[in-house]
Amino acid sequence: MSDTIKTQAAILVDYNLYAYNVSVRSWLSIRKRRAPETAFVLLVSDPAHEDYDAEDKRWNGLGTVEMEFDAVIRNSGGKRDITFKLNALHVIKDVSNLIPVLALEEDLYVQQMFEDNGVLIAQGEEELCYV
Repeated sequence: MSDTIKTQAAILVDYNLYAYNVSVRSWLSIRKRRAPETAFVLLVSDPAHEDYDAEDKRWNGLGTVEMEFDAVIRNSGGKRDITFKLNALHVIKDVSNLIPVLALEEDLYVQQMFEDNGVLIAQGEEELCYV
C-alpha cells in the first residue's frame, strides 16, 4: 500500500460567472467531459441572495449539460469577496488533495490574488477561448 496522497487538479469557478454566462457553462461542461479527473469547485460569494442548488434545473434548455461540482464553498461569514476567495483558496490548498490550476473570475483584483497565491491561470469569460 502506497503512502502517497494522490493530488488532483482543480478549477475554481465564481458563482456569478457560472450563473450568468452560458459560454462559461458550456466551456465547463466540455472540460468536465474531456478531463473527468479534474475537480470543479464553485465559490459562492453571497449565498444569502444567490446560492447554488444542485437540484435547481434552471440551467436546462440552455444547450449545456448540468454541471456537477465536486465542492461548493459558500461565504457564510459575509466577508468581502476577495477575502472570502483568498480564505477558500487557502482551505483548498491546506486541507485537501486539490491543486488549483485555473480560476474563472471576472474581478481583476481577485484574478491577481489567485495568481499571486499559486493558481496558474486566473481569467474571465472573455479569455476562455485561449485555455
